[in-house]
Amino acid sequence: MQRIVPLLLFMAALPLCAATVTTYDGVDIDLDHSSAESLATIEELRALDRQIVSLFRVSGRRLPLKCRIVISGELPPGELLVELKPREWTLSFNDRGGRWLTDFALRRRLAGMLILSKVPLAEAPAHPDYLPGWIIAGIDERMRAGRESELMLRRNRYMPVLRALSERGTFPDFRQLRNLTPELLTPPARAWYGELGRALLDYGAVCSTPTDNALLDYCILSAKPGSIENQNFLATLGRVFLKDAAKNGLPEHTGRETWDKLSDDEKIQRTLEAYARRLAFNDFFPQPVPITSAAFEALNKLELPVLDEHGLPTGEHTSADLFDLPEIIQQRADAAALQQELRLRILALGEGNDGPFNRLLQDLADALMRLPLTPPARPEPPPSSGDRFRQAIARIRNDLERRAKIEAFLDAVEMENRIPADFYRDAIREANRPSPLLTEREEKFLERVEREWLDD
Repeated sequence: MQRIVPLLLFMAALPLCAATVTTYDGVDIDLDHSSAESLATIEELRALDRQIVSLFRVSGRRLPLKCRIVISGELPPGELLVELKPREWTLSFNDRGGRWLTDFALRRRLAGMLILSKVPLAEAPAHPDYLPGWIIAGIDERMRAGRESELMLRRNRYMPVLRALSERGTFPDFRQLRNLTPELLTPPARAWYGELGRALLDYGAVCSTPTDNALLDYCILSAKPGSIENQNFLATLGRVFLKDAAKNGLPEHTGRETWDKLSDDEKIQRTLEAYARRLAFNDFFPQPVPITSAAFEALNKLELPVLDEHGLPTGEHTSADLFDLPEIIQQRADAAALQQELRLRILALGEGNDGPFNRLLQDLADALMRLPLTPPARPEPPPSSGDRFRQAIARIRNDLERRAKIEAFLDAVEMENRIPADFYRDAIREANRPSPLLTEREEKFLERVEREWLDD
């Protein structure tokens, strides 16, 4: 009922033959018919326009150039016709049957022209597919996640590709991802391409600013004839990714010595992997216990610099256990610096975990800061600061043990109750995908034969 009422109101407001609606950013949409299909088209175009305005920090409301989208059933399906006038760009396509919603080439051209129409003094691209494929794949993934509420209902449906890659600890090369031809990918492959593209797109939007809009600059450079993608990327997005890593800290498990030896492409890859993990895991969908446990146990094995008699590092390192830190820290000249460094490392483990676990980490960090840096003049009353520190470590380990049992139980229940469609959905979708070798007339003939066979 909630979906029917707006539809009826919309249908009553539209003339029977045609209508014009306007998006929030001033893009006019001309329709040659009024139906439920046209309502879906309007909502999709409005959502696409919102994504472009938000991600690329652009607006066409005050520009002299007007952008108009014309929807007509008389146009060839799958084509975007572009008419460029000095004061108006008109983009026309056929929305009948809803195929344009999954037509990657059409959506790529449509989004690319919409972006340029909002850029002051922008020129038309020499090639209609100038927009890098991963950008429109990322936009489509963001829109899909906003439409499908079931993504929020089951853990394995929220960013399944990024979560699986994070759990495995390996990511594909984002540089190769940027150079793929997405039109050649099968629907299952397009799914992981979309998630990885979204990670790249979201991070580009986060690192860009109104004064240094690297994401928009990358798209504008891509529209230039003869531009080289890798040079465009390193001059725009690659530059701000490296800047963000230097400002906000190195990616997880990457020490300064290792970082300095990496090439710029390797640094960008590490930075993107770290952001993809942050995107996949959050307070509502925390990372699995094995990942958190491995990170916590890595923290427990301290690598401490060996100091000489003057308290200066000798360049060598020694291993120690976090459990023994209360006694170790009192014997070191660099106790205060070590204490601050460990506090930051402890709190950094909270990223990708839920609120209760973050509070346990905060308790451990507080207990760390209460450790005396010099031997106390008299024994502390029980429980001592060292005892409280060890108790905080034990509470974290107990919590991880408890969570591991809960996750194992939930995974077992979910596997027992999965429907066959979960296993065969991709195979069915691939079997129903029209062959690129068939003409439209042949496709209709096969559909008619299949329908008659099912009726019999």
